[in-house]
Amino acid sequence: MGSSERGVEVVVKRTEVVAPFVPLTVHRLPMLNLDLLVPPSCMGLYDQIQTLRTSAPPLVHLQSRIYKISARQIQHLQSLAGPGRTKFESLSALLWKLLAKAATEDEKRCKLGIVVNGRNFIGKSTNNYFGNVLSVPYINASVGELKSMPLSETADKVRACVESAANEEHFRGLVDWIETHRPCRAMSAIFSFHPSDTEHVAVVISSGQLFPVSKLNFGWGHPSFVSFLSPWRGNTGFVMPMPSPTNNGDWVVFMHLFEKHLDFLEKEAPHFFKPFRLSPLEKFRGESKL
Repeated sequence: MGSSERGVEVVVKRTEVVAPFVPLTVHRLPMLNLDLLVPPSCMGLYDQIQTLRTSAPPLVHLQSRIYKISARQIQHLQSLAGPGRTKFESLSALLWKLLAKAATEDEKRCKLGIVVNGRNFIGKSTNNYFGNVLSVPYINASVGELKSMPLSETADKVRACVESAANEEHFRGLVDWIETHRPCRAMSAIFSFHPSDTEHVAVVISSGQLFPVSKLNFGWGHPSFVSFLSPWRGNTGFVMPMPSPTNNGDWVVFMHLFEKHLDFLEKEAPHFFKPFRLSPLEKFRGESKL
């Protein structure tokens, strides 16, 4: 279109862009019997965040400490836990028993959660996904049961807990559960723990053994120390065993627990849970060229 006025010509052009349109298919699920879509392996393990119990901030906050466990002690513990038990399962069983032993009321409950990696069970569908694919199944027993239970039986329960989630059915079921409850966010139920007259302690343990600590090099040599930071501010403890940078089989174990439980671990098993000393860092600082 064009027009002319006082010798000035204005030209207006209109351009149309044609693009393919793909109709969006909205899948609607019936609101009845949604519970039938939740597989048995996920029931009770996860909650919608909006339904979790809210409470005042804890008066006693969790404390963080770092321990060094020698390879010899880990191997000895593994032999006590029974044939076929992994080092991680053996440590989890010992920790669960010791936390129960710290309690004075046998009827209270102790919860132990295990972080399970689901990438190997979902398959190619996660090839283009960047992030964690994790589930946190947990087991629950009374203080009295754990006190009387031998370490080997406790390790059996830890193994069963891991196996309950270490399969394709569990993770595909978990994905379905999350999809049916959108847009509500979900969280593992063990993280909603709050000490009470019936609940003693809850702790989640995750393995950092596959982290390539000894292969790290940012240009000034290999690290002398690597640890883990847990920003969680709830009442559920967190434990992360990692390989020592010395690559000699020792473990560096990060623990985020109540102070009374950390003190009990050091008192009950001082030969096993040895507080990490700063001497390796001091040595590194002296040798560093930075």
